[in-house]
Amino acid sequence: MEQDRRGPGARLREWLHNVAEGSFFNRIAGKITDFFYRQGAKSKFAGVLTTYPSFTEKKKDSFLYRIFVDLPAKPARAIKKYLTKLYDESVFSGIVSQFSAYLLSTNLISWGLGFIAFGAGIVGMSVLRYLMGGSASLFNTEDFIAVIAVIAGFLFMTSHLSIAQAVLQSRFFHWLIVDVAGFRSEWLEQSGPAATRPIVPLAVGLACGLSTYLFPFYLLPGLLIGLVLVLMIFKVTELGVLLTATLLPFLPTMALVGLMGITLVSFACKYIRGKRAIHFEFLDLMILFFLAALILFGGITSALPAQSLKNVLVYTVFILGYFVIVNTLRSTELVRRALFGMVGSGAVAGLLGLFQYVVGVERSLIWVDTTMFTNIGSRVFGPFDNPNVFGEYLVIMVPIAAALFCVTRGKARYFCLGAFGVMGLSLIFTFSRGAWVAFILAFAVFLVLYDRVFAKLALLLVLALPFLPMVLPANIVQRFASIGNLADTSTAYRVSIWTAGLKMVRDFWSTGIGTGSAVFMLVYPSYALSGAGYALHAHNLYLNLFIELGIVGIVSFALVLLFYFKTVFGGYATVTDRFTRVMLLGLGCGMLGILVQGLTDNVWFNYRIFLFFWVIVGITASAYRSHFEERGETL
Repeated sequence: MEQDRRGPGARLREWLHNVAEGSFFNRIAGKITDFFYRQGAKSKFAGVLTTYPSFTEKKKDSFLYRIFVDLPAKPARAIKKYLTKLYDESVFSGIVSQFSAYLLSTNLISWGLGFIAFGAGIVGMSVLRYLMGGSASLFNTEDFIAVIAVIAGFLFMTSHLSIAQAVLQSRFFHWLIVDVAGFRSEWLEQSGPAATRPIVPLAVGLACGLSTYLFPFYLLPGLLIGLVLVLMIFKVTELGVLLTATLLPFLPTMALVGLMGITLVSFACKYIRGKRAIHFEFLDLMILFFLAALILFGGITSALPAQSLKNVLVYTVFILGYFVIVNTLRSTELVRRALFGMVGSGAVAGLLGLFQYVVGVERSLIWVDTTMFTNIGSRVFGPFDNPNVFGEYLVIMVPIAAALFCVTRGKARYFCLGAFGVMGLSLIFTFSRGAWVAFILAFAVFLVLYDRVFAKLALLLVLALPFLPMVLPANIVQRFASIGNLADTSTAYRVSIWTAGLKMVRDFWSTGIGTGSAVFMLVYPSYALSGAGYALHAHNLYLNLFIELGIVGIVSFALVLLFYFKTVFGGYATVTDRFTRVMLLGLGCGMLGILVQGLTDNVWFNYRIFLFFWVIVGITASAYRSHFEERGETL
């Protein structure tokens, strides 16, 4: 008798399938779900979402294409040629090339001396501060860093390899720099033979160490690392995109503006030199339409132009990041790297949230109505400083992790499952009701579209709803039951703001009031109801957009969403590659979740969530387009 080598999960699924196959519930559920699937497939709504008009196919025959593309093409090529020559012959280009080659070809012995000098400088400044009475203790955290630097320096001095050679021979760094970051092996091989150049590493290390007398120990080294990252992004634009997608939860807003800005400049330089191309589809045109409305009505015609234009500048950099993403991640492999980076950082954020729940965070109670929810100890906020914002991030990420779990095998599958688990638990512990509802709806759509079996399970769960309070924790049940309860101060506050917001729309529907909380706080008090006299925004994404940008802004945003979901569901209906197909569904359901949560909160109030929104749009479009480009097919 042949031994069954399948895993326990596969055997359990088969057993459940055999038990349920002939059951009365299965037959009834099958008929109900089949009916809804047939009606859904025949509906006009499904037809609109699953057909994607190709701008590529139709544009060359259009009058607008001839006016705006054909006619300017010749002078545009001449300008690009001139700028390319200007860049190649510039001092900047020469410095970048020479500095990169210098860094890569200098051997580890030289860099080891630099680390030792850094550690010695830190120790020297610690002793000086102690002798001058500026420090009560001779040993502190900086001295611990100095010890690590000296040990690293001696380890470096055991090798005669250059940085480039060390990367190529190291399994981990080869994977990180070549396989993940996208640096080509031949670039590293062309950096030249290893050379001993101790003067510059010694000078830099000593300067970093001595700077700790006046500045934090990480400031100057951090600036140098940032400079190296800038050079790397100028060499490989994709690295800027991957870093943005991965580090987004943890970097402050202005750091993300800088990172995306550098990536934009890198892409622009490569585009001018003919090393990158820009392709436009209908979704891209709708985003440009929305960006134009944002600049005009959100900034230029704002009630406070000086204040609003600052916000608009940040928004513009982030939205332009979409065009970099969609024209940079031009392969399924690059999309895969970005998704794994996002899920990895999401797992770290989820672990941070679980840590906050276990140890307890006092300041998280400021987001709880303690008179109504006495059994909620704390609400986790992860790296976002606000549980509702953390919930918005997780609502997007959990369906993406689930989709990645469905299309991976081996150890990566367990990684995705673990990430899904920690992010899901953190989502629960945010105690964000809007995030809970948004996730349930988004994940239900994902499961039902992924496999019809889950549609039957959904019917079973609906029947089980009356019994869930018996098994769920009391604080979760109480939090769910409070949805819509005006006795809760948060709910009552939002309803009052929405009422005032609708009155603001009535008066400013044509042009809006402009973007930013400063403008909102200027206008809102004239419409505020009693008890809700202070508000930074409308606590509803769509209402807030209508107030800020007027009718043009909300219509242009609706068009962006229409063409985005046409990309998602059109791709899900036509794409043959399983990875791309399932990831389109996961990304689309994550987006659906944040849009549902936008009904109860202005999810764009946080700059990082605003950027994350456009990162998701860009990666979705990249996944869809790269599938066809790799097969030589038109969209």
